[in-house]
Amino acid sequence: METGWPFFFLVANRPALVKVDVSAPSGTAVPTGHVTARWPDGRSETLCLRSPAALPAAVDMRPQPLKQDLGNSYALALPAAWLRPGLALSIDLDGGATVSRSASELKVGASPELTLVIANMLLFGDTRPQPMGDELAEFGSKLPISGLRVATLPFDLALPRLVIPPRGDSLTPNGATQSTPAQWADRMPSCTPAQKAAGTCVPYSGYGILTSALALVAALQRANGMTELSLWYGALGLGSGLGGGLGGSSVGIADGFGLPFNHEMGHAMGLPHLGSVTGARQTSPTALMHPYVGETVQGDGQPLGGGFGRTAAYDPLDHGIVQAVCADTALEQHDPMQRSCNTLRAGRKLDHFSDSAIFKLLRYFNGDPDPVGGTVPYFSRLLPGSSAEQPVATRFQFPSDWGRAQATVDSDGTWTVKRWSATANAYVQLQRPPGGDAGFLDVPPPAPAGQRFERYYDFKFPQEVDVPVFTVFGTFNVTDDATSTIYDVRTTRGNLMRLWEPARPEHFDLMRRGTGVDGFRAGYDLHLRVTWQDGSVRTFAMPWHVSPTTDPMKGFATWAFNVPDDGRALDRVELLYRPLCVYTAGISYSCNIGLPSNGITAANVYDRARVAARWIAPR
Repeated sequence: METGWPFFFLVANRPALVKVDVSAPSGTAVPTGHVTARWPDGRSETLCLRSPAALPAAVDMRPQPLKQDLGNSYALALPAAWLRPGLALSIDLDGGATVSRSASELKVGASPELTLVIANMLLFGDTRPQPMGDELAEFGSKLPISGLRVATLPFDLALPRLVIPPRGDSLTPNGATQSTPAQWADRMPSCTPAQKAAGTCVPYSGYGILTSALALVAALQRANGMTELSLWYGALGLGSGLGGGLGGSSVGIADGFGLPFNHEMGHAMGLPHLGSVTGARQTSPTALMHPYVGETVQGDGQPLGGGFGRTAAYDPLDHGIVQAVCADTALEQHDPMQRSCNTLRAGRKLDHFSDSAIFKLLRYFNGDPDPVGGTVPYFSRLLPGSSAEQPVATRFQFPSDWGRAQATVDSDGTWTVKRWSATANAYVQLQRPPGGDAGFLDVPPPAPAGQRFERYYDFKFPQEVDVPVFTVFGTFNVTDDATSTIYDVRTTRGNLMRLWEPARPEHFDLMRRGTGVDGFRAGYDLHLRVTWQDGSVRTFAMPWHVSPTTDPMKGFATWAFNVPDDGRALDRVELLYRPLCVYTAGISYSCNIGLPSNGITAANVYDRARVAARWIAPR
């Protein structure tokens, strides 16, 4: 694409392709080409372009050429070190022809980095985790990021049984759909015609299992303080595959690391099924609108939507071009978020996102307080009157986006959290506000240049990183403790969030004073009472809100929590239900520890707690 294209941008510290098309009469000698980079500090560097074997007699000057070919162009993958804010380029050929692009045209901005955590999920006796090859490097190459860090959860999530939350897609013994409260699952779903006839259908759906497994991955991400800092992916084992997946809110789950992985991680990064938001199907004036209708028709005769557009993709792993049309049909490809007609290059496992989707992903990483909208020239056989020579203006829109924080851990263990500032065109370091207990301030004070005291820091980010912990995880059902459980307690390494122990007077007092804090107001209703073998006991409040109810279709949660491991052996862990919230004295909720008439104190806070589940250490 040209620098004036609506979705053009460059990522700092990431190689970028420069491609220059030159035409000349047949037989013209091919001149040598050079590209020179210049930066605001006065430095410059020059490299030779790779020259074509011969110059074509004509260049396709349409807004979106039907085919891109590096063999007929001058081209070079610019070094990552060149890509930094302020970059300007000039390209010249021996003989005098030259072209330049200014820093404002090139738009080198942020250098997003992605942390991806893989959680191997082995269900119902499965013992074979998914093997990982080079798919993750390929995944990173397709995103607007400058680096990908991959970590694996230190232990497999081996679950012989799993609690399915209340669902509306459960099955009767004969295969009819029904709504059911939470239930245990101990085998893969199945409802064949023979099972329907015999009345032996498994009573839950594959999506029920996926929903439960996805919630567990999200809970572990939250327990480690990584919700705003990473993507987590539940990789179903070789014997745990369900033929599909789910994703959203920075987590995903699917079979293996192929096309479903690519799709679900798109959902994890905020992309919907793009067909549902293509053109007129998006009725909101501020929500995401995809501009490309594609060229695939559904069974009802309507366009599928979610097209790829006409921008070819660049594969930096082998300096290759991915055409915008499917090789077998010559029809426009579809984005991975509305997969239909897609072309995978030889040796590849994943397909590329469209330029519009990539622009949305950039906003997911960087954030932008302002919505963006406009039109892009586009043609499709499903758009009457459009052609490559005469594309029509199709509308796009992107909502405002908060963006993501990203974290790095230096060799000395220093933990740094930063966020991109479009105003400063630079990253700002997020700090815990100064003062003993200012980490949950509603309005932090001003910070020094290049830094920001982050609102509610203690509720967002870890206080300790990569330390010995006991990771505890399970489910809670307010209406039936038969489906409240502690799946396991694992001795491992992880991150520690700020720990709140309401039975300690100093903690209780701090919580009670935090009346304006969203974190406390949301409710700390689940608690872990941890007993060590030396007889010591600590009770931790967990940030999970579960309202009291008698409706069996409500009041369910999947939770996880990291407890500090100081080397002592555990005796038992108990899951308690004791709703706690913090409001001003004028709010009459029974959970409100700020209401004097409730009479809740550190000494009696757990007097009426309900023990919902218990784990006893193996002897």
